[in-house]
Amino acid sequence: MNKQEQQYQIRKQEQQDTQQADTWIKQQGLNTDTFGNTNLQLLQAQQTANTLLTANKHLLNQKQIQTLKKFQQKINNKRTSGKLKPCAAYQVLNIGTKINRQLFRAYKQL
Repeated sequence: MNKQEQQYQIRKQEQQDTQQADTWIKQQGLNTDTFGNTNLQLLQAQQTANTLLTANKHLLNQKQIQTLKKFQQKINNKRTSGKLKPCAAYQVLNIGTKINRQLFRAYKQL
């Protein structure tokens, strides 16, 4: 194998790895376009909102659902996600904590 073939194989493997990572990130409810630029708390809140809306929607009231959906809209929009501050994540993370407590109580009673 000559040097060009090795470089081709490396680039091909890199593209496959990148595609696999992007797929996993999207499955977690995160935006791959803004992933590297977004604050960690906002990423946690984005993942929490996605999990709550997909797996635990039955435990949420309408106000909480609206709050989570609005946050997802803001974080998925490139223009507004750049302006979000970490304190915007607190409300979503608090909802997540409340639902986790409910789940723990239900599990504990089993």
